[in-house]
Amino acid sequence: MQFTLVSHYGKKPAPLGLLLKTLQQVIQESLHNDFIPRNISQIHFTIIGLEGLKIDSTIANLYTKREICFAKMFSYLDAIKPFTLRIGGFIEEGKYTLKSRNLTLFQRSFSINDDGNVVIIGWPSVDIFSDGNTVNNIRRDFSQFNILHKYFFIHGDDAVDNALRCHWERQKYTT
Repeated sequence: MQFTLVSHYGKKPAPLGLLLKTLQQVIQESLHNDFIPRNISQIHFTIIGLEGLKIDSTIANLYTKREICFAKMFSYLDAIKPFTLRIGGFIEEGKYTLKSRNLTLFQRSFSINDDGNVVIIGWPSVDIFSDGNTVNNIRRDFSQFNILHKYFFIHGDDAVDNALRCHWERQKYTT
């Protein structure tokens, strides 16, 4: 069973809603029929996947095979201080200290993947000019609730995943 913990689902602050609407228009003009815009309220940023297995009367994390401690996880989430997310506006020769999967923020902030999915990525503003790992640390903290982030499972304990990702799946058409 698949659950995903997300941020910014539903009504958006006006600047974010306008940014996403404009971005969708630009993408649609470029990709034509291969892209269908979503309702802005449905667009969200993924914090962590909660891939699970039903084991007896509990839900266990797919990667740890241990019961997910949802009550403790929700208490933890309530205690996280809000942070400002920066999306875009990175210049190619920018002097940003932060890297994302060994790429510059300029390289990583927008992409159309090989599978046709469109991806925008944002980082906590506080991390951009430092080696901050706000999002990575939050994802690491989920281990105390028996949740292992999929990226860490695939890439190992030393992996760093410090960005919030938003994507639109490529639309498939039949003739």
